[in-house]
This record gives sequence, structure tokens and C-alpha cells, in this order.
Amino acid sequence: MENTRGALPAGGRALRTALAAALAACALTLATALPQSAWAEGESGDTTTTAAEALQNALNEGGTVTLTQNVEGDFTIGENVEVTLDLAGYKITNVSGHTIINNGELTIVDSSGTKTGTVDNVTHASGALVNKGTCIVESGNFTRSQEAGSSPSDSGSNSWYVIDNNGGTLTFNGGKVYSTGKFSSLIRNLNATLAINGGEFTNGFIALKNDENGKLYMNGGTVTSDNQAIQNWSEASVKNAVLNGSAVCWSYGDAPSTLTIGDGTTVNGDVRAINYDNAMALPSVRITGEGVKVTGEISKGEYDATEKKTKVVDPSASSSKIEISNGSFDKAPADDFIAPDSVLTKNADGTYGVHVHELVKHDAVAPTCVAAGNKVYYECSVCGLLFEDEVGETETTAEAVAIAATGKHSFGEAWKPGATSHWHECSVCGAKADEADHEFVEVIDKEATATEPGSKHQECKACGYEKGSEVIPATGAANDNAGTSDNGTGDNANATATADKPAKPAALAKTGDAIPATALAAAGVAAVAAIACGFAAFRKGRARR
Repeated sequence: MENTRGALPAGGRALRTALAAALAACALTLATALPQSAWAEGESGDTTTTAAEALQNALNEGGTVTLTQNVEGDFTIGENVEVTLDLAGYKITNVSGHTIINNGELTIVDSSGTKTGTVDNVTHASGALVNKGTCIVESGNFTRSQEAGSSPSDSGSNSWYVIDNNGGTLTFNGGKVYSTGKFSSLIRNLNATLAINGGEFTNGFIALKNDENGKLYMNGGTVTSDNQAIQNWSEASVKNAVLNGSAVCWSYGDAPSTLTIGDGTTVNGDVRAINYDNAMALPSVRITGEGVKVTGEISKGEYDATEKKTKVVDPSASSSKIEISNGSFDKAPADDFIAPDSVLTKNADGTYGVHVHELVKHDAVAPTCVAAGNKVYYECSVCGLLFEDEVGETETTAEAVAIAATGKHSFGEAWKPGATSHWHECSVCGAKADEADHEFVEVIDKEATATEPGSKHQECKACGYEKGSEVIPATGAANDNAGTSDNGTGDNANATATADKPAKPAALAKTGDAIPATALAAAGVAAVAAIACGFAAFRKGRARR
């Protein structure tokens, strides 16, 4: 039977197969990787996917979506969708509504080196980002490039928040949000939580409006405003941030508000607490922590809704609260604003400081003869004020706690010797009393002998001070050799005779001197010889007669 349906030639079948494969590949690519071709408008036909549609499809799928060109459209991230949008240096601009509405979990980054990736909005009453879910901004720019608000009463028919955090949780770790408008706030935080750890925020009007039931936590970042850097109607805490503009805490109706300016924050502007139209709830401002600096005035105010004016009220007014426990201020805060445990002091550079006393105990010191003592007291290590008590309630002075020196020396009984004198010395300060010259006497340390010298020294009879030792020569004495004895004239009494000079006779021994035995023997022999000669002469004489 003839085939009435007809069969495609082999080339036709191949062409159909190739087209089907190509279409399937395109669909898969658009839904996942979003190649650059996805951002180009279709040439013709109702079935052509636009760049905006391709981006929305990718956002619906979740995951990481990276721009490859600028795109225009209004985009929404659905609930339970987690997506990372990489601006990659390109711009997303709205068409008629909000540029991005986030109901899911959105992270926005800009991986480009120039960091020019931008989310823009050009329509009245529409924002670049409306967050109702969870959003984290690591980098990227947000603006309303056609903002026309020229004053708080003139929107210019094109004004709104750049970002509206409405019921969501929004965190800035970086990025920039900016506008030049003077009618709308830059960011509104309504029934939501806004955390700022970094980034730059600039507006011609209110920069950060922490609205009803909003929670604002800043731990970094720079906010610049020609009006109010922060307008707080709920709960706000600021640390390690720079606010170029006023920080104002408002209360309305029965909703109280608190603004805490803490560690490391600089406010280049005024700090104010304003009660709106006789609100029952009070606005409360606390300035505390290390490194806080405020260059403007600190004041309380009341807003009259009928006259639409704010008037400054006395610091003691009960319509608001301001308490300062720490900080440095270009203008002196009112005494009513200083916390009970803190003190206001004027610094050397003309600024003013407020701090909590940090008391250091000084123990009692007894006075001495020359040094003053003191009672126990406490000193603030920050401002130097002195107190009698450890809690700093009773202030005192250095004169009041000082104890004068006694002037009474502690002289010892023993003499203190010096080179030429001696004295009694104070054991505390070394003062001298009863000073007198030494009275030296000679003291023999060792007697000299005939063969050995002795020694002696001079010693003060009062204090015992000794001079250097002196030598006493040996006395010397006679020995067995008569020729070595001294007759007192210095001559040798028994020197050897010479040819022209006979020897001197031996000197007679002095009375009491010891005579050697040999001398005695010689004398005896001479005496016997003399007697013998005399007897012989006597006999011879008689014979002649």
C-alpha cells in the first residue's frame, strides 16, 4: 500500500532531529547558566525569551545568577528560594515598579574589579530593593538615579526610599546606597531588622529611618546626610560607625524609643531626643562606651504637630531622657545629662570629656622626719579626682589627705665616722648631729724587737676611726764580733790597723754591758803575764843591791 502520510527524506529527518536538540539545549541553558545571549531581545515571534524573562526564570530556579549585560525589568525572588545575584559590574533598572522584591533568601555581590554593579530605580514611589525576606549585601550599588525630591514638602513627582526593609532582615557587610533627594529617606526599616557592619550610605535627607517596630544595629559603616543620619522611632544601637549628620531619637504616641551611641562612634552633628506632639512614651538617648565623639550639640526637643515646628526645651524637661556616661564632646553637655556615676571635665584642647570614675586605692603612708605622709584615699585614673571613699561619693583634695613631715630625726647612739670628723646620724634621712673633729691617739699594734720591726696607728679615742698603719723600726743589738759594735761615735772601735794608722784600742765595756767570754780569757792571760814580769824584775833588782 502506498504511504499516503508521506515520508521525510533522509536530509529532512536529520534537520528535524538537530533542531530539537538545539532547542532543548537552549532551554536548559536559559534556566541555569544564563549565557550572554539570554539577555538579548528575540528578533521576532511571540515565543522569543527576553533578557528580563530569562533573568526572572533564573531567579526562580535559585542558585548563583551572574549578569552578563545590563537588563531592565521588575524582578521578584519567591519564598523559600535561595539565590545569589552577582551584578558583575552591570546594572539592573526597573520598568514600572520596584526593581527587586525579595521574599526569599537573597545575597547580592559584585564580583567586578570596578565595583560598578548597580540596582537602580527610576519610578515614583518605587525602590531599588524591597526586602520582605532575608537579604545580605556584600557589595554592589543601590540608587534612584531619577530622584526628584527637592525638599521635605516637594517630592518632584518622583521620590521614594532607595531600599525599603519591610518586615525582613537586611544585613550590609559592604556596598553603597546613595541618593540626592530631599523628600524621602534613603532606607526605611519598618517592622524589620537592619544590621549594618560596613558600607556607605548617603542621602540629601534622612539617611536611615528606623521606623515603627524597627531594630537597627550598627557595628560599622559610614552614614552621611544633610539632615538626619539616623531618625530613630524604635530601637537603635550604634557602634564603631561614623555619622555625618544628626542622630535623632523620636517618640510617638505610646511607643517608646531608645537610641544608644556606643564604642568607637563619631557623630559629626547634633544628638537630640524629641517628643512628638506630647507623646506619652518617651524618647531615650544613651551615650556610653569608649571612643565616642560628638561634635554638635546635645539637646531635648518637643515637636508641635499643629505648628509643625520643633522647639528646644530645658535639659531638665521630663518629655525625654538623655544620659551620658562616656565620650568626648566639642560642646559641653548639660549637667542634667551626665550619668550619676560619671563626671564632666574640660580637656586641655578645649573639648569636654565624660567618663565613669575608675578609682585606684592609695594606702595610708606614715610621715617621716623629712617626707610627708597621707591618709588613705582613692584616685580616678581617668580624670585624677580624689575621693575619701571607694565608691567616689565624697570628693577630697591632695592637701586634705596629706600629713606633714614630723621634723623629728631618729639619731643613733653610735658615732658615724668620716675622714676628719664624726657625728650622730639620722637613720631615716641621714641628717648629722653633734659633729666634731677626730681626737687621735697613738696605738701600738706590735712592739719592735732587735731584729723585727713593729707597727702602730692613729685612732680617734671617741669613735674609733683609724688612720693607716705605721712601721716601728727594729731596735738592733751587739754580737760576738767586737768589730761590729758601735761605740756611739759611729767609728769602728776595733778597726784593722793600716801602715800609716795604728789600730785604736778596744773601748771599754760600758757599765752593765755584757762582756763576751773570749774577752775575759784574754784579759786573764795578760794579767798573769804582767804579774810574772813584775816578779822577775823585783828579784833582779834585789840581786843588784
